Parts: sequence; C-alpha cells; structure tokens
Amino acid sequence: VAPEQLLMHQDAPDPHLWMDPALWAETFPPLAEALTALAPDCAAQIHEGMQAEVARALALDAWAHESLATIPEDHRILLTAHDAFTYFSRAYAFENEAIQGISTASEPSIADIDQTAQLAAARRVPAAFIETTLNPRAVQALIEATRARGHNLVIGGALYSDALGEEGSGAETWPGMIVSNVRTITEALGGTPLPLPDGVLP
Repeated sequence: VAPEQLLMHQDAPDPHLWMDPALWAETFPPLAEALTALAPDCAAQIHEGMQAEVARALALDAWAHESLATIPEDHRILLTAHDAFTYFSRAYAFENEAIQGISTASEPSIADIDQTAQLAAARRVPAAFIETTLNPRAVQALIEATRARGHNLVIGGALYSDALGEEGSGAETWPGMIVSNVRTITEALGGTPLPLPDGVLP
C-alpha cells in the first residue's frame, strides 16, 4: 500500500485498512511473496490463491459500491461509536462521524456525546450504529441526547469493526464481515442491498 493512501491519526497510520476492500487487496501480493519465500515449493499454489483472493476482494468492492449507491445522498452520513470506518467512508463517499476517536481505551465524554447529538439532530441523521466489540452505552446515550433535541435517531444495527463475527454469524470471514456491514448500513440509511454475486463469499 502506497504511503499516500494511508490515513493518518495523530502522526500514526489508521490501522483499519481492511474496511476498504480494494485497498486491502493491495496487501495480498506482498503477503504472497513473503509466503513464497517461506515455502518456495508451493509458489504456484500461493500465486493462484493470491489471484483468486484479489479477484474476490475487487468483486466485493464493486458490489459494495453499487449497494451503497442506493442510499439517498442526504443520508450518507456514517455515525458510529468509534472512528474505525474512515477508510470505508473514503472508499464509498460517506461523511464519517464517530462519537470517539480510534482508541477505545476510554469511554467517550459527555461533551463528545453532546456534540455528536447536535450534529445528528441538525443533519437529521436516520441511524447510528453500535459495534460488536464495544459496549453500546455510548450510542444509547447518543440516541437519548438526540431525541431530547427533537430528532428520532435510531440504532441501525451492529457493525463489525475490529473483530470478525462468531462462527455461524455470516461475518466469520473478512468478506463476510464486509458484506454484513454493507447490508446493515445500506438498509438502515434507506438503500437496498443488491443481490450478492456468486464467489464473493468463501
């Protein structure tokens, strides 16, 4: 991945590259090279597998673009608990808003929630999203603070950000995680997910 494609946060790269499938696919060839150096007898199989996974990631990206494009323009604000979706928002033309920054080491402040509630009410944001690895209290507090300002913000669903889903969730693989997120976001913000092409999920 070229340095200019990385998003910076407090002088360090934002680590959430996997949220942009086309960008994440750029990590596959160097990974294949490293694996080939460790197992040169498997070079052909590694190269074939790498090509298949790049094709899968690009197909996933194309499907995500088409599905997310069905969301009305004024609803394209992605409001989440913490700032894990900047790459996703850049890739798919969303305005990225989060209650707190990249770190989840501390709870968001009352001021953080109040500021985000003001934005949600002023922009009439339809939904905010909880995350599977975080306590939903901050988003629930945001819902209440926004409603106190006269706007009915709802929880649009749970997104996978820093971990895959459990076995059987449909999000236990990286492509499955992206598919789940795209479907959840699209439906909550007023769009319609397109049928998933064959071969996108492992």
